[in-house]
Parts: sequence; structure tokens; C-alpha cells
Amino acid sequence: MNLQKKINDTYLIGTATANLGETYYKLNDDSTAMIYLKESIKAYEGTEDAPFQ
Repeated sequence: MNLQKKINDTYLIGTATANLGETYYKLNDDSTAMIYLKESIKAYEGTEDAPFQ
């Protein structure tokens, strides 16, 4: 994910963090899931790419 942040690719950042959030959610680690899902929302802010709303 460092590369996506370095080149400021908001789509890849949003996708990667959403996937991590869903994975942690399925592992019943809700607090970590929320961290990644909030980061995903922030990355997708102002775009049409958000996978959830």
C-alpha cells in the first residue's frame, strides 16, 4: 500500500483498505476493520468509486 500512497492513487488505496477492512471484519476484529474502512471512505471521498456508502 505504500506505493499507492506514494503515487497518490486513491482508487487503489480505497480498494486495498476496503478489502483489509472486510477481512478484519470477517476475523471478528471490528476495531481494526473500522480503521481500514474509514481510511477507504477517506480515499474514495469525492469520487464515484466507493464500493459502499
